[in-house]
Amino acid sequence: MSKGKVNIISFDVEGDFAAFKDPTVTTSQSVYYAPSKSAVIGFIGAILGIERGNELGEIYSNELKQILKITKIGIRVNSNSRKISFFTNHRSLKKPGVKPFKTELLLEPKYTFFIQTSDEDLEKKIYNAIKTKNYYYSPFLGHAYCLARISNLKIESADEIKPEGKLISTIVLDETNENETNSEFELQLVPVEEKYNLIIERHLYHYIDNEKLERRVFRYWIPISNSKFQLKGIGDTNLSIFLKTEGMNEDEAICLF
Repeated sequence: MSKGKVNIISFDVEGDFAAFKDPTVTTSQSVYYAPSKSAVIGFIGAILGIERGNELGEIYSNELKQILKITKIGIRVNSNSRKISFFTNHRSLKKPGVKPFKTELLLEPKYTFFIQTSDEDLEKKIYNAIKTKNYYYSPFLGHAYCLARISNLKIESADEIKPEGKLISTIVLDETNENETNSEFELQLVPVEEKYNLIIERHLYHYIDNEKLERRVFRYWIPISNSKFQLKGIGDTNLSIFLKTEGMNEDEAICLF
C-alpha cells in the first residue's frame, strides 16, 4: 500500500580510503564500515558550503541542524572492503616522550547514498551541486585525506510503502537497540540466498526531536557485496521510512532514516 510519494536523490560514492571514526573508542582510531547519518549530512553540508559550527559545546550549526531535521538518508554498501592498521607516534603534553597511536583505514569503500528532504530548494541545491561538480568543499569520506569520487547521480520519484516481506539491500536502522523512543519495534532480517554478507555495527545516531538534538545508540544492519534480505516482523518505525522507486522491482525497497 502506498503511503505517499517523494523524490529521492541517489549517487554512488567511492574512494581509495574511508575513515568514519567510532567516537566511543578514544585510545585509538577505530573506523566503521559505513558512515553514520550525521557523517552523510556533513558530507552534504561540505558540498554546499554549510559550516558545521564553531560554538563551544555545539556540534552543529543551526543551518546544519535544520538539514538534519528535514532530511532522511539511506546507504547501500557496494563493496566488501577490508581494514588496515598503522601506528604513529603522538607526543604527550603532560610528560616527555611519545606514545604509539593506532589508526585504522577502510580500503576502497564504495557506497550508494540516498537523500530525501522535505525542502524542495535544498533538494535542488544538492542535485545541482553534484550534477555540475560545483562543490564548495571537496567531498571526503570521514577525513580530509580520504577524498571521494561521486558518480551515477539520479533523482527519482518513490512511494513510501509497508516494508514487510520486501527485499532490502540497504542499511536498516534497528530501533530496538539501547532505545527509549520505540520499545515496540521488532526487526527480523532473513537472508534471501545461501551465501550472504551482513555486518552489524553500533552507531551513535543524531536526530532532532521537538527542536532538540537527541543522541541514541542503535545497531546498523549492513548488507554488503550485493546481499539481500527479506524484512519480516517489523513494527511501526519512529525514525525510518521504506521506499520503492520507479526503477525497482515490486518486491524491493530501501530504508531511509
